[in-house]
Amino acid sequence: QWGVADDSSYLFNMPVPNRNDWPYLFDADHQPKLAYEMVMDF
Repeated sequence: QWGVADDSSYLFNMPVPNRNDWPYLFDADHQPKLAYEMVMDF
């Protein structure tokens, strides 16, 4: 599943069981993370 926020990450339990990865630029509440700011400043 693809998305733009961490609440739709397909990486829950992948590749390591019981570990959540948060790969997106927006958090689970759809708020921008620091990584978003870094991309925008690039």
